[in-house]
Amino acid sequence: MRPVYFCLHRGSPHDSRIFLEILKELKRKRILRKEDRIIADKGYCSYENYEVAFSVYKVVPLIFPKKNMKISRILSVSQPLDIYSGKYPMKEEIQFFINLKKKFEKWLSKWKDFRPLRSRIEDVFKLLKDGFLKEKIHRYIRKSCYRFVLLGVLLSGIILNKGFYSKRLLQALAKE
Repeated sequence: MRPVYFCLHRGSPHDSRIFLEILKELKRKRILRKEDRIIADKGYCSYENYEVAFSVYKVVPLIFPKKNMKISRILSVSQPLDIYSGKYPMKEEIQFFINLKKKFEKWLSKWKDFRPLRSRIEDVFKLLKDGFLKEKIHRYIRKSCYRFVLLGVLLSGIILNKGFYSKRLLQALAKE
């Protein structure tokens, strides 16, 4: 429940377009590791995001699929071609991807178990937006906007780190 990354974009790009940027930055900061679970809402849903998360970052993307998405197509992602280059033990890498897909199937079938966690994450965002960033961000210099948002993220992180992460407390803080 700690903020690990935030990014600023001009306008409001769709979540699915920034998902790969987020994964790249988390990997660069050594926060993202092999076999980690990435929990995201439907906004991040795209076949490309699933494929890159599996094959490049080797993580389980628990992005709740949209109604018209086919789970079989998501699971048909093939292993990256560099497995066959001889750098890695081929059988072990193929087995790794098979196990990764099995974990994805297992956790996706239990998606409803993640709803309380997602709800708390939404409460943290609400605290950040409604509690600390009430005024609209009308900043004309990127550095000024970055500092303003960073202060809100820092305050949220301090509050969460001090143990105020129950749903009731987060909602009460967001209202004040």
